[in-house]
Amino acid sequence: MALAESPLILSAATSCARAAISAVVKVPSQIRDFFLGCRISDTHLPQLLLHSEFQLFDSAIVDSQKRRKEEEEEEEEEEEEEEEEEEEEEEEEEEEEEEEEEEEEEEEEEEEEEEEEEEEEEEE
Repeated sequence: MALAESPLILSAATSCARAAISAVVKVPSQIRDFFLGCRISDTHLPQLLLHSEFQLFDSAIVDSQKRRKEEEEEEEEEEEEEEEEEEEEEEEEEEEEEEEEEEEEEEEEEEEEEEEEEEEEEEE
């Protein structure tokens, strides 16, 4: 306070000193001085209520945005999982078809071999 030269700086310094002495955290003493003599306590100051309402409003918006993002991410993950499952099913079907084709080819080859053997036996 000794360094304060102008009246504005002096009043600011005294209010900071009063706030420090009163041990009330984050409440400027100018506002507390305004409510001196009335029944409004420090916890019910208008700026604290407004501040908390804004904080609640902001946090509600942020929470809703976070929830939306999380829901979108979950939907994307579910879609990706469904696509992967479909791809796996398609691959399995293709493998089964290939196996069936191979079996058919083997059967045809066996039939041809049997026919050739029968022809050879007939020739003998």
